[in-house]
Amino acid sequence: MIGEFAHEWDWSKDFNLFAGAMDHEYKLGLWLGLFSPTPILPMSWWWEFFDERHLTPYLARVATINKRMLAAGSGEMHEVPCAWTGPALPAYGVACGNSVFVLLVNEGATPARGTLALPPPVASLREVQEFDPETDCFMAKTAAHGTVDTTVAPGSILVLEADGAP
Repeated sequence: MIGEFAHEWDWSKDFNLFAGAMDHEYKLGLWLGLFSPTPILPMSWWWEFFDERHLTPYLARVATINKRMLAAGSGEMHEVPCAWTGPALPAYGVACGNSVFVLLVNEGATPARGTLALPPPVASLREVQEFDPETDCFMAKTAAHGTVDTTVAPGSILVLEADGAP
């Protein structure tokens, strides 16, 4: 199976005039592919453009989460609903074994502060890991009563990992 995506399909345009939007769409497309029902990372039409912009190493950040998902579920994944309370954001959940991974995307111009309800089997956890793909860093977050509070920066992507393994 092959999937393709791009912010702009017209190769006659100068992508440098809207390079920021191209970069954002490239990163978002990779994450949406990973968190889709068929977790296949799509190809960009314009991979050379992103390579010249030094974005090829960003693939390793997506691969970090992909490897953790595969290890947690021994290759088995399925969608789980995730309830986000706060400014309207899409929340994509994937259960992998006893762990749940959640993708939050803030396309807005202001920080989105809210609460994510953890779905089973991780609703009783007291801690989750938050991964910021821009900084390539994990941070421990406290969970209480099956929820975790977090903030997604404007124009940003955030991944939460709740490891429910015994």
